[in-house]
Amino acid sequence: MKKILTPLALIFAASVFAETEYTVIIDEDTSLASLSGNTRVTNNATLTLTSQNPRNYSLLIDAGAAVSSNDLLKWGTSGGPKQNEIDIYGSFYMNGKEFRMGDDGASWSTTVNVYSGGVFANDANDSGTFTISNFRGENSIVNVYAGGLVKNFNISSFGRNSEQSDTPTFEFNVNGGAASAASITLGNSAQDEKIQYSSINVTNGGTMTASGGITLGAAARNDSRINVSGAGSTFTANANVALNNTSAISVSDGGAFVSASNVYINNGEITIGEGGAWNVNTAPGQAFVVGNNASGIARFTIDGGAMNMNATNNDMNLYICNSAGSQGFFTITNGGTYQQGEGAKNTQVFLGNGTGVLEISNGGKWLANTNFYIGNASSANAALILDNGKITGRTGSGYSSDLNIASAASAVGRVEVSNGGSADMRTFRMSQGGVNSASTLIIRDAGSYVKANNTNDNNYLFELGVNADSAKYSGNAANIFIYTGAQLWNASVGTAWLRDSAQMNFMLDSDNVDAADTAMFRTGKLAVYKSDGASTPFVIDGANLSYNNSLSEGDVVGFTILTATGDKSYNGALLDFTDATTLSQIFEFKNNVSLADWEDFNANNLAWDGSNLILSLTYVPEPSTCAAIFGALALAFAAYRRRK
Repeated sequence: MKKILTPLALIFAASVFAETEYTVIIDEDTSLASLSGNTRVTNNATLTLTSQNPRNYSLLIDAGAAVSSNDLLKWGTSGGPKQNEIDIYGSFYMNGKEFRMGDDGASWSTTVNVYSGGVFANDANDSGTFTISNFRGENSIVNVYAGGLVKNFNISSFGRNSEQSDTPTFEFNVNGGAASAASITLGNSAQDEKIQYSSINVTNGGTMTASGGITLGAAARNDSRINVSGAGSTFTANANVALNNTSAISVSDGGAFVSASNVYINNGEITIGEGGAWNVNTAPGQAFVVGNNASGIARFTIDGGAMNMNATNNDMNLYICNSAGSQGFFTITNGGTYQQGEGAKNTQVFLGNGTGVLEISNGGKWLANTNFYIGNASSANAALILDNGKITGRTGSGYSSDLNIASAASAVGRVEVSNGGSADMRTFRMSQGGVNSASTLIIRDAGSYVKANNTNDNNYLFELGVNADSAKYSGNAANIFIYTGAQLWNASVGTAWLRDSAQMNFMLDSDNVDAADTAMFRTGKLAVYKSDGASTPFVIDGANLSYNNSLSEGDVVGFTILTATGDKSYNGALLDFTDATTLSQIFEFKNNVSLADWEDFNANNLAWDGSNLILSLTYVPEPSTCAAIFGALALAFAAYRRRK
């Protein structure tokens, strides 16, 4: 061992990135209780540290050389320079001891750099584990560069209550290198509240694997993050992942997160940005939960990225709000997708026990066989929103794709489809789960639709509401609102059932008169029950009839209310749409008199052509509307003359 003292040793600490002068050279095997200056280990030598090393300096481990610890190491303390770094080109072994960054004093910073060929591990035999932790470091940073490796470790972060620094941080950056952790806990102790944020960043093709659990932000006010970005960058979680408080995971720009076990977003957010992917490789019986805390808000957002269900021959259970009082939001937007890989079976989506929203918007797509339960618990207040979003499934043996709204007693469920949104399902049910279940379906705008494709027997139904003679009926409600140009469609040979507690509202909409010939409700067979006499099964509502500049006075618009090509019945008897008395019994008319710009209407405006029930209305703009039109034309003509 050669020791060279220089004045630089007394003034070192200008910057963690400053060029370092090594005052101690280790070129043969030796043991030290602690470092007494900036140290370089070279010439394939092994340095063994035998104590906690309370006075820290910078350390360089050359390729072929090794440092081995026989005790807990405290790096970045009040006994050494405020800024120091460890550069690993060789090997650094902890032998089951903890590597503690910034232990005893405020404002001390430590950076560990693992370069190509470098290894930071528990031992040379790939056995056992050690812990990397941040206690009080102003900036505690681990960088793993391409060709570098950190393995068999646990990550833990703490900010002790006596911390004097205002902005302590902890970063673990896999920048093109590789890391394999046992477990990861960031921000999970009340002591962690002093840390501004803790983050793991996987970039530039780096890879990180966690064989044990990952828990982020269990302590209040701690910001814990995992970020994965860049082509080939991958984070693999082989055990449970749990997010709490302000914790977050983001994946983007070619990065991928692989979850092979349960995921719980108790509080916090996961975001899959453009080019990012979340790959699900779970075993049977495991769950993905968004909203698992009664006092928290949980979000999972696919913003231009993709979530891929890849588990072979296995279902996935997705719970949005899994505890009473929780709030959970699952959003797919800006062309993002949830999709099912080859060999995967079905996804079960449960929205219940809180306020849960599944929103697919702005070109987002759900491309997987899925059984949706929108309101599957008594305390549910759930919504599925398709705002220019699409749901469609796959085909094949064992696959299913069902939509159930308010499928439990006292549940509230709502589905809204708009702006060309669509849902292609196998079956469709509303308020089938028990007493006091309330379901709502709203389909608006031209091209929007909900379609059931396989309602052909008692197991696969198109069923809205239940009968009054059923114990399940009490307090039930199934309300459907379909606007002109939109469609609810039973595309199978099976029967569409409209029972006592259901009511279908046809909302006449002037803004979509160009699509008025689209059947608002379309089915083959139709069975209607209203044995309680409390309400009519169908309502035609003119509340949205107003001025339309594509129409002229006297134009007649035929609104196709429904199409039914097969057997039709009302309370078990033949349903005759040609009979005016019958039409008056089963149709209620709202906002149908004293209309602006349209004639008043009633059952006499309905006509049956053998397959379609059409409401014909004449456009008669009010004098005030006509005056406004002609006034605008006169002003335009006057302006034209002035320009001449």
